[in-house]
Amino acid sequence: MVLDNSGVNGIARIVLGWDPCLLAVSLVYCSDQLLCVQVTCLASQQVFYVSSVYGSNLMVDRRLLWAAMRSLHLTIGAFSWIQLGDFNVVLRSSERIGEFDLPAASEFRQCLLDTNMEEMITRGFWFTWTNCRGGGGANMSRIDRVLVNNSWLDDLFVLSSAHEGSLQVVLNTLGEFHSFSGLQPNMTRSAVFFSGVSSALKQSLVARSSIPEGTLPEMVAKDYQNFKFQQPYQQAMYYCSLILEDQTWPWNDGLEALPHLQADSLSQFFPLMLSRTFLECYIAGNVEPNEAESMIHYIEDVLFKSPQRISQALFPSQHLTNRVIFIGIIFL
Repeated sequence: MVLDNSGVNGIARIVLGWDPCLLAVSLVYCSDQLLCVQVTCLASQQVFYVSSVYGSNLMVDRRLLWAAMRSLHLTIGAFSWIQLGDFNVVLRSSERIGEFDLPAASEFRQCLLDTNMEEMITRGFWFTWTNCRGGGGANMSRIDRVLVNNSWLDDLFVLSSAHEGSLQVVLNTLGEFHSFSGLQPNMTRSAVFFSGVSSALKQSLVARSSIPEGTLPEMVAKDYQNFKFQQPYQQAMYYCSLILEDQTWPWNDGLEALPHLQADSLSQFFPLMLSRTFLECYIAGNVEPNEAESMIHYIEDVLFKSPQRISQALFPSQHLTNRVIFIGIIFL
């Protein structure tokens, strides 16, 4: 069966199709930029919501899309909800080669915060649109994405301790997904991450699931790799900050270290990072001096004075020193 949004202005910008023998679908909301349906899996009677999006090219028109997403969040936000399609806007500068529209990205980001949506990690080519031009006129963007809420993650992904029983629940869920979608997950191109798991159990879980053990998510590496495609002035500001800061690591150092990191590396680094801590705070705005001081005292109490304190103060020799460099002024 097929459903589209041609009833809005006579043009079908979004078309949905499904097998009625597997799924029952009912319309929830329809506009020229968004088509939302309720889906029931006939085999398991699991209910979830799907929004297909085709955002406008104009920021002022996309505000109607953001308003619709916020309105839907109030009615179906407590249920499993996935939104996917072409939003026609990027979230961050690393998703754009060419002119970056910061106000448009900020409005999109605020909408995701208001609706408690998270982007799912994808694989393949980072950019999803190009103007097919070369040289200085080339523009590329990541405007197609998949967003889900916490209920979707809770329903379709199992977070539990590492044992073979919990792994079987995950595999059964993937099998059920295949049964009603017809899509077969490619285990060899997926990855599983372990933290605090013995080597023997890790090998058993990997062998049983046929999913290779992965390193840090690919999206982190993509952000590093796309840095060299940023605008020249952005790169100049970045490298200027490297010169002025006491100690920092450039993006290529991070990219080189990524292949050697595992989930255990992060869990071990967290207490190490907080073991020695130095606080220097600046509070501005509509805050009274006593309120500002109480905020700092609360943070200090948690870090340094609690019965199970997690931090110790830095030695004076470890404090950062001020480093100010006058580079000069060039007139062109």
